[in-house]
Amino acid sequence: MDITKIATPALLIDHGIMMANLKKMSELAERVGVKLRPHIKSHKIGEIALKQVTLSKNGITIAKLSEAEVMREVGIKDILIANQIIGEDKILRLSQLCRKCKVRICIDSKEGVDQLNKYLQLESERLVVLIEIDTGLKRCGVSSAKDLIALARYVLESPKLIFDGILSHSGNIYKASSLRAVYQIAAQETELMLEMAETLRASEIPVNEISIGSTPAAAYLGKASGITEFRPGNYVFNDNIQISLGIASIENCALSVVTTVISKPERGRIIIDAGSKCLGLDKGAHGSDLLKGYGLIKGYPQLEIERLSEEHGILRADDNLSIEIGDRLMIIPNHACTVTNLFDEAYVVKENRIHACWKIVARGKVT
Repeated sequence: MDITKIATPALLIDHGIMMANLKKMSELAERVGVKLRPHIKSHKIGEIALKQVTLSKNGITIAKLSEAEVMREVGIKDILIANQIIGEDKILRLSQLCRKCKVRICIDSKEGVDQLNKYLQLESERLVVLIEIDTGLKRCGVSSAKDLIALARYVLESPKLIFDGILSHSGNIYKASSLRAVYQIAAQETELMLEMAETLRASEIPVNEISIGSTPAAAYLGKASGITEFRPGNYVFNDNIQISLGIASIENCALSVVTTVISKPERGRIIIDAGSKCLGLDKGAHGSDLLKGYGLIKGYPQLEIERLSEEHGILRADDNLSIEIGDRLMIIPNHACTVTNLFDEAYVVKENRIHACWKIVARGKVT
């Protein structure tokens, strides 16, 4: 199908750019001797997850139990849920999932361990867990060596759990104001995780896995000696946030929203048919102030998506731009992860033609 025949707004994936991004990260991980366990939060698509597993020869990372259930249905057999699972209903669902594939999860509290011991319904096997470490994001995670040792020992006494190591997510890296700051935050995460691992080993607690993750931190991965696993997500597509950090260029961005100009009510104002229901309202994750507007318009760097309502985007334009009603524009989203969650499907583009239509099977999976 010709790309001009699809109704707008629509989500597009440039297959060539995406595959180049996947291969580049896989080759980096192999070169530095770190296992790659991609996070599927950016794409939420079964076909892409299967490609990532083939390239990495490893499993995937997800954030929610419901995402894991969907990914198991598409054929993924090794899943890390990089989150805490609390509550009887969810832990019973987790028990069912563990019977179908290899699963690991995160913990960061004795209460979480107690709930798992109370509600897990496994037969002879035990559930493998990683203790989450807060390396600066100030979200979930243990932040002191004393608390880490106490929690690890608590897990070792658990009848239903196996302690495997530690995990972190340097999401605070998205607050970086320069590429140099990106390196510094990635280095701090790595150093803290290695220190925490050595603290455990000094207390005679074995550590098999030291798992870190974020796409920007890949810039430091070659110096992260001792890390065993890396969990990037956004690299599959890249987006305007990655561009603003200096991690990616427009040419590395595989995801875009195609939209149609539907009105030019006055000089300097252009209206498109993509609003907040397509582009989201994200102007930078975790407090970044590097972005202007609600996406980057390919070929028109001077155009700014100034405002969004649900169904409309309002662009501030130079009078000299030759953009007319009916023209189509391609927008690189600010944050690819949130934008894929707004669409049911994405069109896969090869050589400016629609090659396939992939269902975004894990969209809306929040439990």
